[in-house]
Amino acid sequence: MPEGSPASVWQYWSVYMLPPVRALDFVLRSRPLVWLGEVSFAFYMVHLILLNVVRELIGPEKFFGTAAGIGVLVLEALATLAVAWLLYVAVEKPAMRHLGRTRKANTA
Repeated sequence: MPEGSPASVWQYWSVYMLPPVRALDFVLRSRPLVWLGEVSFAFYMVHLILLNVVRELIGPEKFFGTAAGIGVLVLEALATLAVAWLLYVAVEKPAMRHLGRTRKANTA
C-alpha cells in the first residue's frame, strides 16, 4: 500500500488516534457534558442578547480590570446558562416531545 494513500492514513488514524478518543469516552458521556450538549443550542440563541443587555446595563464605556472583567464574564456565562436551561426546559423539550408525537402519528 503506498504511503499517504487513504487506506494507510486510516490505518494510522485507527491505530494511533482512536484509543485516546475511546479513553475519553467516559468524560464525554458524563452528566455535566451531556447537559451542556442539551442546552448548547439555547445557549447559542441567547448569549449575544444577554451580552448586549449586560453591556447596556453596565454602560458601553465602562472598563474593568482583569479580575473584575473575568468576574463579569463568569457571571454573564452563568446567567446565560441559566436562561438557556429555562429555554431548553420551557420551549425546546416540549417542542421535541410534540413533534415526536406528530411524526409517530403520521407514520402509523
